[in-house]
Parts: sequence; C-alpha cells; structure tokens
Amino acid sequence: MTRKKPPMEKPQAPRVLVVDDDPEMTDMLVTVLADAGYSAEGAASAAEALEAIRRAAPDAVVTDLSMPGMDGLQLVEAARALRRGLPFIILTAFGDWPSFSRAQDLGVERYLTKPVALAELLDGVRTLTRGPRGAQAGGPAEAA
Repeated sequence: MTRKKPPMEKPQAPRVLVVDDDPEMTDMLVTVLADAGYSAEGAASAAEALEAIRRAAPDAVVTDLSMPGMDGLQLVEAARALRRGLPFIILTAFGDWPSFSRAQDLGVERYLTKPVALAELLDGVRTLTRGPRGAQAGGPAEAA
C-alpha cells in the first residue's frame, strides 16, 4: 500500500507595502507589483503604513521620501522599531546627498530616484524579498 503525499501548499507571494501620498503613483506601483506576482498593498501616508505594518507584516516596503507629516526616512525609523530589519526601498524625485547619506545610515537597502525604471524597482523588490520566482527584472523599461 502506498501512502499519499499531502498536497503541496502553494508558496505565499511576498507581501510588499507601497507608501506614497500620490494616489496615482501608489496605484500604479501596486498594480506593477501585483502583475509581477507580489501581494501588494498601498498606503497614502506613513501613519497608514505603520498601521499596515502592524497588521500585515510585509516582507518589504517601497516608500516615497517626501510626504506630508512623517517622511520616508522617519517611516523607516518608526517601522524598524516595530519590526527590526524590515527592508526598505526609498523612491524620491528630489535625491540629494543629505537624504541619501541618512538613508544609508538607517540601513535602507535601495535608494532610487524618480522616474524609476520599473525593471530596476522589480529587481530591488525581488532581491529584498527573494521572490516571487516568476518575477523578471526584464520587461518594459518604462519609468514610474
């Protein structure tokens, strides 16, 4: 008599939180990530992002740098107080040395300037989350 193997569970898609005060940018990035096989969720502010981090424990966060209230670097600090080692990608249209240096000091894994090539963003997310296996860095080199 042969034993039946239990059904293989499908691996859960890595969860990515997108934080941007521009709803069109948030929606576009969530769609791009979902199309690439990620479980993506958007947040319109750092405060909303912190609540999502408490609730859903994402595998990585993609955040805008310049937002009203708490900015992206302050979000990194607050989020890592909740979940040490949470990987971050910072997106900014206004990259400058002081913010880049501060991001490095905080251990931010990627600091990308807008418009960002979607392939570059997907490559960063895939590296930080180690998946999904089907996600390709190739594809359209359109800018976000």
